[in-house]
Amino acid sequence: MFRNMRLSTRLSLGFGVLVVIAGTLGLMGWSSLAKVQGKVDVADDANRMLKESLTGRIHEKNFIIRKDKKYLSEAEQLVADFQKQVQRTTLKLQEDQEKRTVANVGEGINSWLTSLKQYVRLEDDKTKADEQMVVAARGAITQIEAMRSDQKAKLLEEMERQKTADVVKERLAKADDANRLNKFVLEARRQEKNYILRGDAKYVGDVGKTITDLTTLAKDMKSRFKDPANQKQADAVLAAVRDYKAAFDRYVSLVSAQKSEEEKMLTTARDLQSGADGLRKEQKDEMLAISSFWSSSMMILAIAGIAIGIVLAVFITRAITKPIHRIIAGLNEGAEQVNDAAGQVSTASQTLAEGASEQAS
Repeated sequence: MFRNMRLSTRLSLGFGVLVVIAGTLGLMGWSSLAKVQGKVDVADDANRMLKESLTGRIHEKNFIIRKDKKYLSEAEQLVADFQKQVQRTTLKLQEDQEKRTVANVGEGINSWLTSLKQYVRLEDDKTKADEQMVVAARGAITQIEAMRSDQKAKLLEEMERQKTADVVKERLAKADDANRLNKFVLEARRQEKNYILRGDAKYVGDVGKTITDLTTLAKDMKSRFKDPANQKQADAVLAAVRDYKAAFDRYVSLVSAQKSEEEKMLTTARDLQSGADGLRKEQKDEMLAISSFWSSSMMILAIAGIAIGIVLAVFITRAITKPIHRIIAGLNEGAEQVNDAAGQVSTASQTLAEGASEQAS
């Protein structure tokens, strides 16, 4: 079929094939570049998510250190911007797995913010519990001071009345016990501050032991008091100590709850950072795969184009030279025939000349 084609048709077909190959190479290059650009955009989005998640952790640590709620507001604004970024990135994705990864990252930042808000609420509750401890401890000290002052006054009065040594000794013991109660309260407060500063559970046990000793002594003093006013003072001390212990126990439970929320924030932050980093790596791997595939494909097509061009050149050259050779051969054959005819004409002319000479003779 190719042999029966006209030369112009052959030339058009050959150049058409080359144009198709060149167009295919150009289209493949544009397509691969567009895909790589899309992957670069998504990878940049993943990097932005990583950066914003780290900024969120900074806001978290700033609140833990400074207790300033402006960092919570900044974290809330950051999460709002983060969710907008998640939506924009999702629109750029085609694969469902990548969309699920981005969705999980968005859920992770929301979980982190929820834990941070809960941590802030627990901090508020801790502040209230601390205030309750201060009020209860001060109330207990006030009652103890009143009790000690009352026992001191009564001691002086009994000494002036020259009471027996046993009565004075008993009154003095009660005054000393009041001082011991005061020391117990102060010791409980000291161990409380140690726990707040260091977070060591052993101080919780120390506070509990001190409160037990204080309660035992206060109950013993109440049993030894004969004055109803002193008994009411002992009851007030016991009530204040109970309030203090309840506030301290609540403070300890709030610290434990905060640690739990802090662990949640750490876990969710790491998970969402891992998801964002995984998305970034996936885009990078896909970019490399696309570049490798299209580079190989374009090389193959280029080689195929060169090979097809060489084949077409051979066919076209042969298609052009064969007719020319046939024409040249035909011309050579015609020239030989003309030469033979000329020889014959020359011979005939000579024969005629000889005949004419003979006739003339």
